[in-house]
Amino acid sequence: VSFKSTKGHLLANFDGDGDLISSFQKFKNVRLPEDARMQILQQYRDAVITGNKHVAISKGWDVQKEFYKVKLRDGDKTRTVKVNKDRGAITYVG
Repeated sequence: VSFKSTKGHLLANFDGDGDLISSFQKFKNVRLPEDARMQILQQYRDAVITGNKHVAISKGWDVQKEFYKVKLRDGDKTRTVKVNKDRGAITYVG
């Protein structure tokens, strides 16, 4: 089953009995969780969040991987950071 919107998409795979096997979702410019937003703003005090992408992958109903890629602008510099939801860690991307 596939769902699409202007913000992203969700793909869910089911078996013949209707049980969820796996899913993949990717959405852009979603509201970040409060803890992730505060962690980013504490580490990058003068930066402005200009956009983000949320990705989640599951096996059955259990989320295996979930992260946000957040684009920041600080003056004339831009940077992308990855917020790993599982570990609560911020890492640089690219």
